Amino acid sequence: MLNQSTLRVVFAVFGILMMALLVGDFAARNWRPEIELRWGWIVYAMGVPGLVLAILLLRADGVPAIFPAGALVFTAWALFGFIVDRMLGIEWRAPILPAVFFPYVILYVVWQVLFWIPMWSIGRIYWAFYTLLFIAATWLNLRTHH
Repeated sequence: MLNQSTLRVVFAVFGILMMALLVGDFAARNWRPEIELRWGWIVYAMGVPGLVLAILLLRADGVPAIFPAGALVFTAWALFGFIVDRMLGIEWRAPILPAVFFPYVILYVVWQVLFWIPMWSIGRIYWAFYTLLFIAATWLNLRTHH
């Protein structure tokens, strides 16, 4: 079993990796949509290692609840997004379909916040890097919905 400090770093690295993947996904959606259509599923597939991370965090002693909560909410978002976007192909972004939009966006924002908050206690450099990637991902995401 990984110790608590190692799990915290794994949590931070996973969060940063996910934000970097989102930056790439949103950049592709803006400038090379064919790439996003072909490879965008990888973002949702990261729900599998997210679930593994959540289980490891839940089993670890002394890990604050925000850590596994972030990984679990991420997993829920990834599963929901995969079903809606990839399996069912529901067009919910334009026009907005409230029954999909609200749960999707709430899960999306909550997992990001639940990763961002603990980054401060793990290391300021993780927090800063995550913050910069979050800003880039948000800007690119908003560009796709002009």
